[in-house]
Amino acid sequence: MDWLLILFLIVYLLVCLLADLRLLYLFEHQDDSGLSAQEAVGKIAIIFGLQLVWLLVLGLPLDVYNIYSPLASPGATAGLDMRVYWRCAWWFMGLYLLFILPFAVFYYEADTDPRLSKAASPKPFRRALCLTVCSVITAALVVGVCFLLFRSIHLKLSGDLCNQVNAATSGVENWAVYVLEEEYRQLVKVMKEKGNYVLMAFVRLTLGCIGSCISALWILHVFFYFVIPRITQEQPSGFLAFVDWFLEFLATHKAALLGLVIYFLLVVYFLVCVLKGCFSVGMRMFCCFAIHPMRRDGTRLNSLLFNVGLLGISTCGAVLFSYNSFQRYARGTEAALCFGVQLRHLPFFGFLLSVLHAVIYWCCCGKRRQHKQQQQLTFAPIPPPLLRMGSSKAKQQQPLQQQEGPSGRRRIEFTEGPGAPRTYEREFGAEEKAYQTPKKKKWGLIEQD
Repeated sequence: MDWLLILFLIVYLLVCLLADLRLLYLFEHQDDSGLSAQEAVGKIAIIFGLQLVWLLVLGLPLDVYNIYSPLASPGATAGLDMRVYWRCAWWFMGLYLLFILPFAVFYYEADTDPRLSKAASPKPFRRALCLTVCSVITAALVVGVCFLLFRSIHLKLSGDLCNQVNAATSGVENWAVYVLEEEYRQLVKVMKEKGNYVLMAFVRLTLGCIGSCISALWILHVFFYFVIPRITQEQPSGFLAFVDWFLEFLATHKAALLGLVIYFLLVVYFLVCVLKGCFSVGMRMFCCFAIHPMRRDGTRLNSLLFNVGLLGISTCGAVLFSYNSFQRYARGTEAALCFGVQLRHLPFFGFLLSVLHAVIYWCCCGKRRQHKQQQQLTFAPIPPPLLRMGSSKAKQQQPLQQQEGPSGRRRIEFTEGPGAPRTYEREFGAEEKAYQTPKKKKWGLIEQD
């Protein structure tokens, strides 16, 4: 095995572990700073989940480096079995989301008040285990029912979403008080700090500029690699896939290590943006109020566990998106076999991935397009044959209308004024006379020339 790869894995896991501990230290509540049984289980579950996330993040660059390793012989790999790596990562992530995460949440939230009787308050471990089994059975039933129903029928989309707003969080006074409280906390924090950290300001400015450049590169790559090929119905090539082509050029010209570093920075930056979005926005209901928001020095362990689970689910989708963004560079890898072949040919998930962009488009723009089609149908011009038929029926009814009415007076038609026929009626009447052709009999049948 490549010695450089082993050294990198050791350093990477240690750095990620320190980052996880720092994240837990910054966000945990002061009441959860102890090491009781419930708090210890919750903290271990948080660190284990974050380590799984970082291992999934590393999977794509590591798979590419295993193919294009500069220290390996031509045609050989770096000696890492990526098939086992991907299987272990996905299986552990699935087990974590289904078993470990629910158990840690239920165990942390279990009531341990000694004043309650044993019948009213069972042991936390037993209660958490029972609730975990119930949640696993519920998840299995939901997934099984969705698989049986949605694999053979079409999904019915509904655009009537986000119609209700919570009055308690939508009031101007409530939001103003909330903003003032946040500003007051920041002011107290700044007043406690002594001195001005000029160096940190320059470091943050530099990192902000680098992040802006990487964000602009991602936006351009997504636009040229996904949007334009969808419009032109062609495969992305040349300038449209300039980032993918550049990475492949580095890999094939003995600069695979530099390409690996660039690819790793792009993928990790994208997943860090996903992490920041999960922690900043959180799980929002009706786009109004957040469930388990992340607050510095004020986040409970169950909220941290919820956000770690949300991050794990988002990371799975982000890894798939990262592979789809650099398919040319990642070809020949185990990730290409997993995401590009096996996942797309599954009976249920392959169909879902193939029509996912269409589902998102119809959810966003389907109602607007349907409204435009209704407007076009409403104001569409009447075809001339229908107008001729209407004009002929009007002429047939005209003698009946001109008969004497109950008052003994005849109906008077005006050539001008309110009672006069409209202009388009006279025009279509003349057009009907112009197109009217004489009919003649032949063999006892009426035939039109």
